[in-house]
Amino acid sequence: MNLTDLGTDVLSHIFALVDVYTILSLARVNRYFHNIASTKQLWLSIVCELSARGFINTSVEEIDTLSKDALVEEVRRVVAGPQTWSPSSSLPPRIFRQINLESGCLQAELLGARFILLLRQPEDHSLWQRRIECFDLHSRRRVCTWTRPDFELYAVTLDSRGRVSDIVVVVTMRAQHSENWHLVFLRADLNTGQLHDLLHLPFPVSTWGLWDSQLCGNFFISSTGVQGRWILLLNWQSDTFVLLERNSDYEVYALLPGHVVSTHPVSDSTTHRVNIYPLTSFDHLWRSFNESSLDHPINPTAHLHKDIIHLQVPNNGVHPVAHQHRIGLSVLESPVHDDTYEIVIHLRDLISPPPLPPLVSLLSRKKGGPTRGRGTGRRARVTVSRFSVALPARQMSPPELTLKSVSRGWTDFTLLSGAGYGLYNVPGHVGLFVRRLVADGAEVPTPRRLRLRLPFPCSFRLTQSEAFVVYNNSHTTIMYYQ
Repeated sequence: MNLTDLGTDVLSHIFALVDVYTILSLARVNRYFHNIASTKQLWLSIVCELSARGFINTSVEEIDTLSKDALVEEVRRVVAGPQTWSPSSSLPPRIFRQINLESGCLQAELLGARFILLLRQPEDHSLWQRRIECFDLHSRRRVCTWTRPDFELYAVTLDSRGRVSDIVVVVTMRAQHSENWHLVFLRADLNTGQLHDLLHLPFPVSTWGLWDSQLCGNFFISSTGVQGRWILLLNWQSDTFVLLERNSDYEVYALLPGHVVSTHPVSDSTTHRVNIYPLTSFDHLWRSFNESSLDHPINPTAHLHKDIIHLQVPNNGVHPVAHQHRIGLSVLESPVHDDTYEIVIHLRDLISPPPLPPLVSLLSRKKGGPTRGRGTGRRARVTVSRFSVALPARQMSPPELTLKSVSRGWTDFTLLSGAGYGLYNVPGHVGLFVRRLVADGAEVPTPRRLRLRLPFPCSFRLTQSEAFVVYNNSHTTIMYYQ
């Protein structure tokens, strides 16, 4: 039997079970499939699924009122980014939804697209009265609050992937008049507002420190040790850990479901190596957690060489130099493919730019414009590599890695979006600029200006759902661009 012989009802049910990429591919097969892929009911199910996974902020009640074209636009914005950010848009970047909370914070974490978690500090800046608050962005109500009297709260880490009605939060804190630090694992039910402790672990934060922490499922990872030379990988459910030794001072780690990802520069080479270790390869290395057992780190490359998946990515063509090299590693869930993630490696080096051609330099000086070359100092050289990781249906099979793009240039991006945009600021200009990342050799598109008057001081971040979050001690604002 040919697939086209199946009835419309059966095919509609099949289409509703596959991912967005498959639906778009099937819509190009023939007119029959295109008509099925164009029904409002199908796109309604797609938007509801993306909303449940935290990619779309629109409430369920509002989704039900949208037309088919509006539903398609919601999906397009998640996949391709805001339309008014595109160089081809005739409209300037425009905000279509803005949420203001009269609650300032030290740290803001968007949980999917519906909830936001804030680490708040009282007006007198008392460390001992910090608290965690979670707000429902649809209703603007406070869902839950967590604090501990006489405890100092520092950092909050959480797993915001997937469905976010039930989350785990990691808090770093210590008791007043005490040097005893703890990692506290909490579970929050955002439907009921209940929040309870799961696990308390003593940890020498004051001596070792914790940086770049991440939580994914049952696993917690963080840089630790003197000058961050070790990596702590912790299974909080079994109360076991592995202490990893960095392959390089510049090596960074991240968690992927069922895997650990790391990247570091290769000696005597102009490339960076990406390593992916399955968590099952650590089975013989887990140790019971206690403060006195935090020693004897292992080198994962030496112990797990048979299980490593390698990928080489280009860098900025220079060897890393202390205080002039920065590397970022992020893992993003794909809204288009099931069980697929995007890994973004953001390399930044301060180097001397090449001189301009003589004629261009002369014209630039006559116009009073900036010149590059000797005497102008160092600039940020940036390379952004993006590749996809398709996780296998069977854990015994290795993930499939595909390099998607490499973008190089002198634009010092502050934030990178999952849809392939970079945000940056320019000295002397108000607001931020946004530009699509392009592959090497392609024409660089004209940047677009986000006319934002950011409060000073403030912190800001760009989420995977393309929400722009700005926060300081008095206000928190979430903006969504059209």
